[in-house]
Amino acid sequence: GLQPFEVLRRELEAADILLAPSRTASDGDSEGGAPTILLEAQAAGLPVVATTHADIPYVVVAGKSALLAPEGDPAALAECLKSLLESPERWAEMGRAGRRHVEQEHDVRTTAAGLEETYFALMTESAMTGRASPKIMAPAVGEASAWLLDLLACPDCQAPLVKAGAALAC
Repeated sequence: GLQPFEVLRRELEAADILLAPSRTASDGDSEGGAPTILLEAQAAGLPVVATTHADIPYVVVAGKSALLAPEGDPAALAECLKSLLESPERWAEMGRAGRRHVEQEHDVRTTAAGLEETYFALMTESAMTGRASPKIMAPAVGEASAWLLDLLACPDCQAPLVKAGAALAC
């Protein structure tokens, strides 16, 4: 369950491997996405053993930072864990690969900047083509670039398409 960050940090520091199997529930609920613990463990330099459930393959590097078993295949999951336990010399390199992956692909500053670029591109394209104003909520936009959002206006009435932190439409 939910733990304070310091508890999580201590547990990650004490661990050698993160085992994080996941699967779709019997009622069909897959929860979607990927458990945040996968990113946290890789950032801490731990190798990961998990399943190919939902978005897990998109937040780890299969074969480099993680060993993945098919969802719902406990024998394959056990084999992945056994393989890693029998090869402790792989742990450090897998941990470094995970750390690199998180730094390169999941850093909050990089992700926020990428979202800003996407917002700007969509709004600029809409304004330039005269299409109907998109209704966009942009709460993740950085303070320094929020003023740019206020400058993008509807081609029909010149009302702002987006104001940082609020969805507007003309």
